[in-house]
Amino acid sequence: MPRIYLVHDSEKNLTTNPLQPLAEAVSSQCSINDMLLNTTKLVTMNITPKQAQSDSVKIHGELLEAVPATKVLGIVVDKRLTLVKHVEQLNARCDRRVYAIKALVKSEDELLWFYKCCVSPTLFLWL
Repeated sequence: MPRIYLVHDSEKNLTTNPLQPLAEAVSSQCSINDMLLNTTKLVTMNITPKQAQSDSVKIHGELLEAVPATKVLGIVVDKRLTLVKHVEQLNARCDRRVYAIKALVKSEDELLWFYKCCVSPTLFLWL
């Protein structure tokens, strides 16, 4: 899913939301180029080291959902730029694969097949 990132300095105390003009500019550019924005798939995330209220952003009159974490280039990032959620997801994925390997240890043929089909292609992909 394509994502649009709007960034502003949250340290400034402004009475209006500084992201709203940026969101309107993106919306107008999309309409000029005959592109549609699906507001049900758009989310906002306020990245700040301080505990701050999330700014509400509207596109086409619809309020975008504020989320605590989102996926950026395959990495889950939260609003404090930590990778805790990403590491939790990787850990769960590894646990599932280790469980599958343990289940296949019953037979050497099945273990060899699993290695040739699942492990070996992944290893050699990065060479």
